[in-house]
Amino acid sequence: MKSVDRICFVVYLVWFKNRRAKWRKQKREEQERLRKLQEERACGRAPLLARPPPSPTQSPALAPPAPPTPRPYSDDSDSDLEVA
Repeated sequence: MKSVDRICFVVYLVWFKNRRAKWRKQKREEQERLRKLQEERACGRAPLLARPPPSPTQSPALAPPAPPTPRPYSDDSDSDLEVA
């Protein structure tokens, strides 16, 4: 019975050791990602998804909506919609 308890205890220790290693790896990767993001911003290269901050005189809530992007007409549409 003691050997079974010992095996369970070792498995338990290994599981926690692996879990802590995973947490450390995730934390290290997150810090690296944030560091790269800060470097990009410091070099004047904003990430592609970032928007410029609103001007101090214009509130984001009061900003006019962006105009819709025109879509080119395509006669070879795969749409199931039929026009009568």
